[in-house]
Amino acid sequence: MKHYLLLFTLIVFVCFANAQTIPVFTPDKKENVKSKVIASTKKVVTPLKKRKKTITNGYVENYEWKTENYGYSKYFGIIENGIPNGKGKFIASDGVVLYEGDFLNGQRSGYGIEKDINNNEIYKGSFLNDDRNGDGSGRLYCRDCKFIGFFRNGTFTSGKILFNDGSTYNGERNIFTGNSDGVNFKGKIIFNNGDIYEGGFKNQKQNGWGMYLWKDGTKYIGEFYEGDMKGKGTLTWDKTKYFTGTFKRVDLYRMNFDEEHTKKHSTFSNNGKPIYPIQTLVYISGL
Repeated sequence: MKHYLLLFTLIVFVCFANAQTIPVFTPDKKENVKSKVIASTKKVVTPLKKRKKTITNGYVENYEWKTENYGYSKYFGIIENGIPNGKGKFIASDGVVLYEGDFLNGQRSGYGIEKDINNNEIYKGSFLNDDRNGDGSGRLYCRDCKFIGFFRNGTFTSGKILFNDGSTYNGERNIFTGNSDGVNFKGKIIFNNGDIYEGGFKNQKQNGWGMYLWKDGTKYIGEFYEGDMKGKGTLTWDKTKYFTGTFKRVDLYRMNFDEEHTKKHSTFSNNGKPIYPIQTLVYISGL
């Protein structure tokens, strides 16, 4: 019995001798550490406003374009490199189409139709260097007449002037509006009643040397002054009868005549009817 007790005591002693001390852990004091916010390095993308696409080639509408003739107006048509080229038209603010036709390098060039602010057609034909140049027609200076012929730098230079009453002038503009002698430079008028005049002009009236043919065949060749026969000339009727001398009108119903060689003085009349009436054209202001 003693032996068992001694053995038990020895075993307990050995176990305590080999036992490890269990450490006691105490919680650390928390440090008062301030947290830092680190800024994000990621770039914030702000959406851009949608930009209108700029058209430099192709068809455009309401394209603002400035010209010497129209100032700022709206262009509808084809552009190349931002400049009108090809078919197009200029439109005023009130919607009137001022020009419609061909363009080249921003200028009217080729065939086109031009209108005024009241939408009246004033010209159609050839354009060059942004102006009327070449063959064309239009009512540029008056609504009572139409010009058909050649234009240079916007101005009618030669051709026909058709009047609303049926009369026609054919010739150079400078002869008609200037002061031509009728010998070297002539213009021609066919009046609506059938009379014909060919000769010189001054300020749109017969002046200088010319020929006037009445519809009944009577013909006068001689001097004219301010739209009437006045001065030296020959009056022929019935193809064989004639007077040669100096003519001077008294009034619409009487004509004085001094015969060339005899100096015989006569006064012609026509039984109360106009004697040798000379037709004139409607004056065109601004021509």
